[in-house]
Amino acid sequence: MAGAQSILESLRAALLRGEYAPRERLVEIELATDFDTSRFIVRKALVQLAAEGLVEIQPNRGARVREISVDEAIGLTEVRGVLEGLVARRAAERATTSDVRHLADIAANMREAVSRFEVVRYSAVNAELHTTLREIAAHAPATKLLEQLNAQIVQHQFVLALVPGRPSAALQEHLEIIRAVSDRDPDAAESAMRTHITNVIAALDTFRDGGSASHTGIRELARKVRPTARLRSPVILPTATLRYGDESERQLLDLYLPEEAATTGPVPLVISIHGGAFLMGDRSWELAALPDLLAAGFAVASLDYRLSDEAVFPAAVHDVKRATAYLRATANRWSLDPEFFAVWGRSAGGYLSAMLGATNDLDSEFDIAGQDARVAAVIDWYGPCDFAAMDAQFAEVPPTGDGPPVQSHGDAGSPESKFLGAAVDESPDLVARANPITHLARARNVPPHFLAGGTNDRLVPYQQTLMLADALRARGDSVEVRILEDASHADHQFEVELGHQAIQWLLSLRVGASRA
Repeated sequence: MAGAQSILESLRAALLRGEYAPRERLVEIELATDFDTSRFIVRKALVQLAAEGLVEIQPNRGARVREISVDEAIGLTEVRGVLEGLVARRAAERATTSDVRHLADIAANMREAVSRFEVVRYSAVNAELHTTLREIAAHAPATKLLEQLNAQIVQHQFVLALVPGRPSAALQEHLEIIRAVSDRDPDAAESAMRTHITNVIAALDTFRDGGSASHTGIRELARKVRPTARLRSPVILPTATLRYGDESERQLLDLYLPEEAATTGPVPLVISIHGGAFLMGDRSWELAALPDLLAAGFAVASLDYRLSDEAVFPAAVHDVKRATAYLRATANRWSLDPEFFAVWGRSAGGYLSAMLGATNDLDSEFDIAGQDARVAAVIDWYGPCDFAAMDAQFAEVPPTGDGPPVQSHGDAGSPESKFLGAAVDESPDLVARANPITHLARARNVPPHFLAGGTNDRLVPYQQTLMLADALRARGDSVEVRILEDASHADHQFEVELGHQAIQWLLSLRVGASRA
């Protein structure tokens, strides 16, 4: 059982990460279960957090997360600006070569998150930058005070990340801070940080008196989409990490089993395939639905595959086929139901999921003789299918809303060209081989598909989703399609609006399969 200090720190950290919404009730018995401790220890922690201004204790009603008004958030941010300026100055004075390299990595991650409209990821990298600066500065009093301030205004910070255009503007501010610290220029670092905080205050000021209608909608969305999804327990660890191949260190998967797997017999499996433009990411990226899938009785296998900087097409397709076959071959060991293996991927992971579906029950070039890589359902969100059509689709129907320029896909430097090992515009035969629609022409048993895209996707045109849907319908295959208006690539609107729908769709297919 966890001790009092550990629980206090864990609860404080959860509040700092924004895992609990303003005014959300903090039920002692639930927290005791979540954190494996007693109600007495939880109560002591809540009293201490109330003294720190993070929680409020209501007579006869228990504790809830304290909601900070916009005026108070602005006042706290003004204080934060003084401390953050001091931290930036001290960081510039103390930064080592290793620190500078770390800051460069953070800058790259922040650029990527903004370019892909990944709001939650951007918010997390933003927090990582400020934490890293405090670590470099090694100013203990400032760090302690800033952590307390940030815990109180974290929800306002996340709301700002949802405001259209704010992440792009803040990116340039953060890059200036990183540049000054990396140049070991204390004056410039403090000035850049003060400018950033001034702009944060100006953005917060637009929310006074309820803000505009669009800002009200943003705040409501923030109540649903928080920086970190709170799990039933503080951390969900995989039941096992398994190696499914011996050609690469990336041929690994994490297997998560629901509690009932050991007692109720074979359970259905969802294979989760991460995105990342075929050149980045790992098996921890695509677990947004993990708690809900486990709660619904599904096992989850989240897998890594070879990225384009290690091996080009068809290596990644081979890997997901091999991982699926490995899981089917070892299904009895883990009480998995081989008759219901579904695959769920987003972006590049969606493409790989579609390739699994299109070559289902085929002796394709991607299969290994004697191995069974069948799946019973495919969920493909904002994944490409025909690499050669993407640029023309963007030109014909530009994305809705605001954002950076659309991504080019035909030239040799595009993610798809790197995935293929050749320029898309110069490799029609290779592009056709990599297109799941090509393989549908001779497919025998194509599983049901749940496809989704967004009209403001600037990386993968939503018409790619419609192309695949049309090809499936032309064959008479079952397909559900959702196109979200103004949703960008990897937009958390997909998780909010479609996550539950997708799980219910899987459950309905599972029921149908069991009756067949």
